[in-house]
Amino acid sequence: MQKITKHIKSLLFLYLLLLFACEQNLVKSNDSFDDQLIQSIIDAEKVDVNLSDLPILSSDIIERDYNEYVDLYAKKASNLGYQVSMDEKNYKTGHHNEVYFNLEGRELKSKRGYRKKEGFRCFEVILPATFVMPDASSIIIQNEDDYMMLKDWYENNLETDDKPSLQYPVDIIYKDGDIETVNNDEEMMHNKMNCRDWDDEKKDDCFTIVYPISFIMPDGSNISMLDEQDWDSIKFWYEQNSNVDNRPILQYPVTIINKDNSSEIINDDDEMLLLKQNCRD
Repeated sequence: MQKITKHIKSLLFLYLLLLFACEQNLVKSNDSFDDQLIQSIIDAEKVDVNLSDLPILSSDIIERDYNEYVDLYAKKASNLGYQVSMDEKNYKTGHHNEVYFNLEGRELKSKRGYRKKEGFRCFEVILPATFVMPDASSIIIQNEDDYMMLKDWYENNLETDDKPSLQYPVDIIYKDGDIETVNNDEEMMHNKMNCRDWDDEKKDDCFTIVYPISFIMPDGSNISMLDEQDWDSIKFWYEQNSNVDNRPILQYPVTIINKDNSSEIINDDDEMLLLKQNCRD
């Protein structure tokens, strides 16, 4: 009887040990996000590296999971990890994605959604825009549907992987209505590599604007926005008025929600500029 009791106690101890191990694994699994390291890589000084310099594990992940992207640019943050930026294959400049890896090549995961295979929109090119193809022909993009012509060209020219060249200067528009003229590839690359300052996640981390809002356009017309989807109407206006460079005027006051859920009323451009600058710091 004593031996049986001892045996039962041993089994009970083993069961509790296994239960504790499982609980530990669950806690580790739920806490297996890398937000702190990702943010450290974003904030750190980084140097350009060749894609061939990435760890083999990172290269395999990019080839397997991100083969719908082109124009990869890699940077290394010393003693931290890598940031890989990429553009979508639809050639819509400003449609972007970023992936982060540790020094061993493991892809970093975030609760905040940095790992999104569908990417995010940094900015939009104001149409019309002209692309020079590898055979020196030109394709003029007058509207969103015309981007299919770029895809069709490559399907009919499978022997080349060279990317098209965007003719400069072009105007780009951010989601806050800011318009910027880009004069060359170097400036465009700078905008892409720094677009984390402008993407939805970064801005959501700082503040969100309360809709509806309205803009007065350079011709005196008014565009009202009920939600974020209506930003396309600003872009469309500039595509229809390609000779106009003046930016739209946001109608104040507007209400914003800070990341601590407090609300604030912004009364003019100076207050909005200060708010954005504080977000980027």
